[in-house]
Amino acid sequence: MAVDADGNLYIVGADIDGLVVTKSSNAQIPGSNIDWESTSFVDMDGFLTGWTPVNPQGLLGQAWIDVDISGGPGHGNVYFLASVNRLSNGDAGDVMFAKSLDGGLTFLPPIRINNDVGTSAYQWFGTMSVAPNGRIDVIWLDTRNATNVINSILYYSFSEDQGDTWSENEPISLEFDPSIGYPSQNKM
Repeated sequence: MAVDADGNLYIVGADIDGLVVTKSSNAQIPGSNIDWESTSFVDMDGFLTGWTPVNPQGLLGQAWIDVDISGGPGHGNVYFLASVNRLSNGDAGDVMFAKSLDGGLTFLPPIRINNDVGTSAYQWFGTMSVAPNGRIDVIWLDTRNATNVINSILYYSFSEDQGDTWSENEPISLEFDPSIGYPSQNKM
């Protein structure tokens, strides 16, 4: 969920037809019946998936939404991010980003944030936040250097121009084995 500077609430999720954003302009009014004015499908060139080698008992990631409330050039932009199984190239997991310039009614074509070569690595648990100055920060777990398909490294990238361009992918952790704790998931 995300709230813009005018109090509009945005919720993101998935249904049988794909990834969806819905918006309410009265959710902030106590005691009101919440009205959902718009529902938009977002083309992320893929779909949410799970039960993959990196996370055999859960999702590859969730969909994220945020709004720029900085007062700067991107003020009011709605941003959408998800780790998806790609349709166009069959990549098992890419971090994809799309933005809306019209309050979530429509979204521009998605772009890929991770810059690894090939389609066999997983970029999973992609997560996004918009800083108070409008910078968009993205992190994800990445198997691009794994020799066993699952060992992951936390990566980071940011955009200071409303998601038009992105910094180089930067590893910010050591490699780790995400299977520690299976099957009871006591690892985190």
